[in-house]
Order: sequence, then C-alpha cells, then structure tokens
Amino acid sequence: SSSSSSSLIVDINYYLHQQVLPVISRLLEPFDGTDQAYLAQCLGLDSSKYKARQQKNYLKDNENNIENNDDDDFNDELLL
Repeated sequence: SSSSSSSLIVDINYYLHQQVLPVISRLLEPFDGTDQAYLAQCLGLDSSKYKARQQKNYLKDNENNIENNDDDDFNDELLL
C-alpha cells in the first residue's frame, strides 16, 4: 500500500492555477494593482494567459463604456 501511494505526484501548478489563484484574486480584488496576471506572476505561474485575458476584458469594458457614453449624449440632446 505504501509503495503505490509514494508513486503519486501532486500537480502543484494545477492547485496554484485552479485552487489558490482564484481565491487570492477574489480576496485582493478591491486593492489597486492586484490583477490576476500580477498575482499569477507572484505565485511563480505563467502570467501571459492572464495578461491576454485581462487585456481582452479591458478592451471589452472600454467598448461598452463608449457605447453607453454615446447613448447618454444622444439622450441629453433629446432633452434640449
């Protein structure tokens, strides 16, 4: 029994990516400068996929803000 358990290897990267990073990200989200890519880098993980995801979300948010601002400007003109 002990020989079969000694052959098991813990996948540390899996646990850091799937279990540790999401929890730490949620806990530190209110603090400026603690985005998921930065936290992944601090944990010794490859932060490139988080940077790409973060940039994609940033672009999407900016696109939504621009659309909302355009609608507000139009509504303001209707009130005049």
